[in-house]
Amino acid sequence: MKSRIRENRINTEEKYSTERQAVINWLLEQGYPPLPVAPIQDPKRHHKLVKADPQRQIWEHCPLNEKLQPLPLFTGKNPSYLDESGKPHLLNHRQYQKRSPNTKELQQWFANPANGIGTLGGWNNTTWLDFDVKCFSSQEECDAAVTKILQVPELQGTLVERSHSGGWRIAVKVKNWPNGKPFTNFALHRDGVHVGEALGAGRFTVLAPTLGPSGNPYQSINRAVPVEVESLEAYGIYPKGTNQITNQWTDVDWALSYLKALHPSRADDYDEWLKVGMALHSVDQSLLDDWDAWSRQSSKYQPGECQRKWASFQRSGVGIGTLFSFAKLDGWQNPHNSRNQRRSLNAISTIKEYKVTNQWNVPVSLNGEIGWLVEEDDQFNFHPKCNFDFQVERELSSEDGGGLVLQVQRSVDPPNLQRRMILHSIDYSEVTRFVDAMKVALGCGIVCNLKKEHLGAFIHSRIQEYRDRGGKLYRLSEGIGQQSDGTWVFADCQYTADGESTTEEESGWIFNNNIGGVEKMPLPEIATPDSEALPRLLSAMQKFHGSSGIYPALMVLGYVAAGVHYRTIMLREKCFPLINLVGDPGSNKSVAANNALSLVGWLNNRGVLHRASVSATYETLKLAGSLPLCLDDPQRSRELDELLKGLFNAVPRKVRGNYQEPHSPLIVCSNHAVGDDQPATLSRLIQVPFYRVNDGDKTAWDEMQQAQRLASGALPDLIKLGYPVQQIRALASQLRSHLPYAHARIADSLGLITWYAQAVAKLANFKSDEIKSYVVDQLCKTANDADSVANSLTDFLDKLNALHAESLIGMWSVRVVETSEIGKALAIHLSVVWPVLDRMFAPIYSRKVIEALIDKAGGRIKSVQKFHRSKDESLTYQRLLITPRTDSDGNPMLPKEPDMVSRRCCLLPIQIVSEFISLWHQPNQLGSSADVTDVTTTLSESTTVAVSEMYELDTNASPDVT
Repeated sequence: MKSRIRENRINTEEKYSTERQAVINWLLEQGYPPLPVAPIQDPKRHHKLVKADPQRQIWEHCPLNEKLQPLPLFTGKNPSYLDESGKPHLLNHRQYQKRSPNTKELQQWFANPANGIGTLGGWNNTTWLDFDVKCFSSQEECDAAVTKILQVPELQGTLVERSHSGGWRIAVKVKNWPNGKPFTNFALHRDGVHVGEALGAGRFTVLAPTLGPSGNPYQSINRAVPVEVESLEAYGIYPKGTNQITNQWTDVDWALSYLKALHPSRADDYDEWLKVGMALHSVDQSLLDDWDAWSRQSSKYQPGECQRKWASFQRSGVGIGTLFSFAKLDGWQNPHNSRNQRRSLNAISTIKEYKVTNQWNVPVSLNGEIGWLVEEDDQFNFHPKCNFDFQVERELSSEDGGGLVLQVQRSVDPPNLQRRMILHSIDYSEVTRFVDAMKVALGCGIVCNLKKEHLGAFIHSRIQEYRDRGGKLYRLSEGIGQQSDGTWVFADCQYTADGESTTEEESGWIFNNNIGGVEKMPLPEIATPDSEALPRLLSAMQKFHGSSGIYPALMVLGYVAAGVHYRTIMLREKCFPLINLVGDPGSNKSVAANNALSLVGWLNNRGVLHRASVSATYETLKLAGSLPLCLDDPQRSRELDELLKGLFNAVPRKVRGNYQEPHSPLIVCSNHAVGDDQPATLSRLIQVPFYRVNDGDKTAWDEMQQAQRLASGALPDLIKLGYPVQQIRALASQLRSHLPYAHARIADSLGLITWYAQAVAKLANFKSDEIKSYVVDQLCKTANDADSVANSLTDFLDKLNALHAESLIGMWSVRVVETSEIGKALAIHLSVVWPVLDRMFAPIYSRKVIEALIDKAGGRIKSVQKFHRSKDESLTYQRLLITPRTDSDGNPMLPKEPDMVSRRCCLLPIQIVSEFISLWHQPNQLGSSADVTDVTTTLSESTTVAVSEMYELDTNASPDVT
């Protein structure tokens, strides 16, 4: 019975997959993009999440329905898919409004047999009429209404489907829309009730044989090429309500409205014709055909010229504001708000009426200048006050008061020279600040003789015009890269938190080109998304670094890939490791750092900090959102160790009211090992040693440089890696067994970087398994090194060595003694030793900590032993031993040892310190079996005896030297 059920299920799945593939093939043949739709998912596991918007006092939350249940993220009707493992993914379908998916994408989307199929409206001018059964009183009424429409002869051959819930889908190609504007919600009578939606450009529609949320499949009634109709009204389908034009127009809608109002003569003027094209290009790439159609009004029209110019357009400052200015002068009227309609400035009566009715005393603009119309000798003359004019392109909000994006043009400049600038609100609180800000932003001088109240009134009027034409409030980017809501914002592109391309209009973010203020923050150069960017870079790196040098370089790539998720990781873990590339000059560690930084667009050392102060480092890390930076060749100092220790937990600084919170990680590139004498710092970073290699191909340098310039095309793929916590923790657990002596956090840090290094290798089709072997064989050994795990007592003894080598301590403060308590031991007179050690090294531990560790090591912290009486006597005595005086016969005259005095001290067992005090002598002075008291010199035998006695204390009287 079970086998029969299983066989039936397999047959059902195979039949479904076959039908789905047939639909995919049909869509591709007819020029429609096939898109996946995942089955509805449990909203308790996958629910919608409204992002925080502090400006509107909205905090991150999960919206609920009327039954107080979370709204599903995967509805069974939105573009999405289950991967082969069954994990659901949302699909940003906007990019498929202009291109069809490739074979690789289709294979990925439809690998899971549970996924359904759909497509987008707008392709081939197709609209999908969706009749919703819920909008009718009964199923019968819905069926009757649709049947009546389908009885029209012209529609009997078009595409028809049934939805899973009993609704209908009819596909048609509409030639004409009311008011030239497509509508969405429709009724079956003028001013009738809403019964369905016309799914046009950018709207997703589900197709048969998809299984709907109800468990029923969508059904194909007639799969045929949609027929073309003159209008929907001819078949009894009307926009719901009146004219369906709302104040929620996009920039494309406004641009087309302005274009329609332009006087045909503007197409004859080359400069104005060009500016119209540039403005349309800045709004949307899809408006080329509209510009070409408008240009045909001119007798100067040349076929193909619009296309050629369009391809050459770059961001030039000419935007929708320019189009608005032209349209307004040509009589354009706001279709949304008749009370705000204005006539052109050449109607003097309108100007008089405008001044009387407006509460603001607002200057006017004419011929690209701002000023006043003054009645003189029965006529109006224009008195300019500013040699420029501007329009508001965007209104901005930010923590420091927001501002405006302006399109500015000076009257003294060519007509096609229009500049785009960001004006902060604090910069138009005073006229002088406004003028200075304009000069800096435009890079040229301006003239502004307006008073403060008149400038404010004019700016207000421009903002009101912006709002009247449907303008909305945007946010000014907080820095470069990832913003607080996860969106990635750069000068020329934006990505969602999931790594999909997005726009200013969709994200609501505007890039702040004044980041860093007077001290400009360098900007990364983000290349076009390219799936070959990583393979190309890694191929060049492998040639240059060779087989022995590629793995340290790969770890740096992994660190940068992890750094792309810095905000996410820091929010969850409250810490993020640092990485120290250490090695001799010429070991290519800086080359590896630059290769890695190119993944996030840092080229030509733009992401490298040289000799930066702590404040400058913090400020740069504050403004770079999840874009790793590199601190190159820092000087060894206690300040550096404290800086790095604080960055591990992103500890913020507050300097003169400037709150500096790091938002990016830091690579440290140095010849010396950072933190090698500070265990607290050392445990917070991963040391990656670089060595000189001979198997690299230096001729690959140019290839690697070219790959760097395009490497940031991999950024979307790095963003999509996400932060797989469980996988990274599992890898860290595996590495922990190879780190028995290292600090516990080292395994977590290595696991994080190693996982992302492997992920980068997989994206580049590189052998990722060997990376783990390198980490275990090389980096784990480095982390396990004695210097890496030195505790405070070991560090203390190391520093005693240094002090002894400089003769800052000696027999007057530290010596080997024989005791009845613990046998042979090192006696340390801490009252003398500690002040010297503290002054020279400023250790992070205290004297009390050392005393506690001595006690724990089996020593004694309260003892009394004999030492030389003073430093001067002891040093003089030792010098005379080394270069003794001689008698008249040439025999050495040994000095008398200084008097011994009893002092309080600590005792450390000799077996703990033997390795350290043996270093107080030259290597050839101690044999392999020598005791610490067996010291020989090149002096005579009697001198050797005397020197040896210095290290052996008779607990009674001092040795009698004659």
